[in-house]
Amino acid sequence: MRSGCQGGLIHGRIYPPTNRKNGMDRQPNIMQVIWGVALAAAGVGVFIMLPQRMAQIAEARQVAASSLEMLFLWFCFILLGILLVGGGLRKIYFSLKPSAHDDKN
Repeated sequence: MRSGCQGGLIHGRIYPPTNRKNGMDRQPNIMQVIWGVALAAAGVGVFIMLPQRMAQIAEARQVAASSLEMLFLWFCFILLGILLVGGGLRKIYFSLKPSAHDDKN
């Protein structure tokens, strides 16, 4: 097992060099947190704009709001919003959570 600031290939993944020794001094990667917030915000935006956009789509396509086509679109957009919010919150959580390796002394 290597320690120190070398990067390299570990378990089939390429890791960049780090400044810490043995995982100590772990700080959250601010870019990962920002990306998580952006994903969650995009998901919330989907939920906020969904009723307005679905009305516009129904009007443009000239279909009833309760048609199978519109219900399928509702389902897809709701699923998209859930995945965006869930992915963003997961990224934030795991970026800020201390790893199990950091807890060991």
